Amino acid sequence: MRSYLPDGRGVVWVAPELPGIARAIDAEPAAAEVSRRLARRAGTEDPTVVWPLWTRAETVAKLLDLPVLSWLAWPGLEVPAHLASRVALSTVLLPDEVTGGVTVSCGATVAT
Repeated sequence: MRSYLPDGRGVVWVAPELPGIARAIDAEPAAAEVSRRLARRAGTEDPTVVWPLWTRAETVAKLLDLPVLSWLAWPGLEVPAHLASRVALSTVLLPDEVTGGVTVSCGATVAT
């Protein structure tokens, strides 16, 4: 799986394929400016808070095939508990010489 940064570079997650398990990734430059509109949704303009929230929400949306407008309405961009229980997520900050760091969230659906 791959997620592309605004400058066109990609972040790749190599995860084993398992039957019936969806996998997804999202990445954003960790120090990227947060728009006013996004800051209102997240409740802060601090990129160290916003980009982990954003990448987790985006990853969950990809995993559960949710439309963007549905998760943009989540209070504070926090993944609701009833959806969080359906996925396993990990968010990390990777070093990057170009942007100073990349926030990456990877996830998979939970086997039921």
